[in-house]
Amino acid sequence: QILQESERETSASFDIRRTFSFSVFTGLYIGGACNAIYKIYPHVARMISKGRKPSDRTVGLVSTLLDNFVHVPTLYLPIFYISTNLMQGANAEFAKESLANNYFTSLVSCWGFWIPVQFLIFSAVPSVHRVKCVATGDFLWNVALSYISHREAETEEEPMKRRQSLYAAS
Repeated sequence: QILQESERETSASFDIRRTFSFSVFTGLYIGGACNAIYKIYPHVARMISKGRKPSDRTVGLVSTLLDNFVHVPTLYLPIFYISTNLMQGANAEFAKESLANNYFTSLVSCWGFWIPVQFLIFSAVPSVHRVKCVATGDFLWNVALSYISHREAETEEEPMKRRQSLYAAS
């Protein structure tokens, strides 16, 4: 009986539209846009190296910096929030609010996850396999981004109540 109740709770909380929107976004954006964007990074690294062939570490560093401090803040996050919200049936105003409310947390979380992962990918993985490696990491990242973008907003009193309950327990 407990197992049946647990299954009902799990199936009731599974959001097919959210899953669909994340899958479509990942397939089109990571499989399409990132394929094109990631081909540009080694050329930028070569320009920075004054036309010489850059080392793998230089390509990794330049690619990681470009992706996390140019691409993600200006394209990836806005497109993610707008497109996934619209695919889930939200209106444009809600999609923009969702982006505004979650932008900073998503960006900082992105940096914490992707900077080390991408440095490794861009400096150690052959270019023909990079998008596949990023797609694998993106699965894990999407779990985090799904949580960030759909968590309940805390009221101003909730963090204070939580701190007070921690102090009362000790």
